[in-house]
Amino acid sequence: MRIIFYLLIFLTGVKVYSFTPEIRFNHYNIQNGLSHNTINSILQDSKGFIWFGTNFGLNRFDGSSIKSYLRNDHRNGLKNDIIYVIKEDTIQHTLWLGTDNGIVLFNLETEIFTPLEASTSNGIKISGDVKDFYLDRKGNVWIHNYPRCFKYQIKSKKLELVDFSLHNNHKTIPGCLWLDQNDILWLAYPNVGIGQYNSQKNKITLIGDHPHTPLEMYD
Repeated sequence: MRIIFYLLIFLTGVKVYSFTPEIRFNHYNIQNGLSHNTINSILQDSKGFIWFGTNFGLNRFDGSSIKSYLRNDHRNGLKNDIIYVIKEDTIQHTLWLGTDNGIVLFNLETEIFTPLEASTSNGIKISGDVKDFYLDRKGNVWIHNYPRCFKYQIKSKKLELVDFSLHNNHKTIPGCLWLDQNDILWLAYPNVGIGQYNSQKNKITLIGDHPHTPLEMYD
């Protein structure tokens, strides 16, 4: 059939053109809506809004305009400048934000920011930069707050300090973590390799030694 089609084109002299769709790009910066030109993270939520975590607040893009949520704005309660990571909890209608001072929760319905102020049984809290954290399907949040790692249970609001360090010739702590689509947690150990965490057995299995371990892992 394909040969007949080509033959008909040849006999009838029909010209065939290849059309390339026109692609347009719009550039956004502080001059047309963004609160800062440095963007650390981008998330499209379940309603289609696009969120930008910047070095000066959180921005929401609705397809035509940008709304900014800034530190010390009395209307929403955000007390952080830098937003490193954005995750969505579709059940709680909440955005989880990793900032320069811990984790902040943003209620999408009330547009109110609330810092995560949970502490472990020993009184340890999440503080400083939070650049890695993941929500799993069991209602847990795995948080990398270098050099420490935490597990937070959303339902019970319980925070635990988790020891992900390797004890070989010396103690090695992970440089970053990543949760895949099967809720398997992966840990990158600088100059050592990548480890896989089994939460049922509370065990880390090193998946091959490799000196050039990634500093960051993404979806």
